[in-house]
Amino acid sequence: EVMSIRQMVAKMASAHGIDHKRVFVTGLSAGGAMTAAMLATYPDIFRGGGVIAGLPYGAARDVHRALAAMKSAPERSGQEWGDLVRAASPVTDNFPTVSIWHGTKDHTVSLNNADALVQQWLDVHGLDSGAYAQNEVDGHLHRVWKDASGKVAVELYLIESMGHGTPLKPRPSSRVKADTP
Repeated sequence: EVMSIRQMVAKMASAHGIDHKRVFVTGLSAGGAMTAAMLATYPDIFRGGGVIAGLPYGAARDVHRALAAMKSAPERSGQEWGDLVRAASPVTDNFPTVSIWHGTKDHTVSLNNADALVQQWLDVHGLDSGAYAQNEVDGHLHRVWKDASGKVAVELYLIESMGHGTPLKPRPSSRVKADTP
């Protein structure tokens, strides 16, 4: 599947003259796991990606293991997670930026998958897990790890009280009531 998506991206970029430095990938749940897979197998194709309630690359190779990983990420060290990414492609540096989003009340994909994703991509980028800046965005935890040049390499958003889904901040309703006679 990753090759098929890679080919679609290449076709669109070629057909529309899209700068490869402006190609990003994102997905929710199984799409989040696919996003992690795309970033791992084709890190030279994507500038960055957003994994929303997904699994780290290499967490599962079949449906049975994917369902188990959704309940709890497999126990691996950051280096073991990183080694899975490094083995997935010949790229050795300039890995894409990874943005990880997860609801704190997600009962479909365990929150420890977000931690495994963070550990995986920190290891890939060669960053210390404790060297982050932290703030709140609309009451939600946001951590950022930057590379030596100061560029964001990995970031994590934990969306407080959100279940399994895409985090959206709806705008206040701008609908105007129709006059009724």
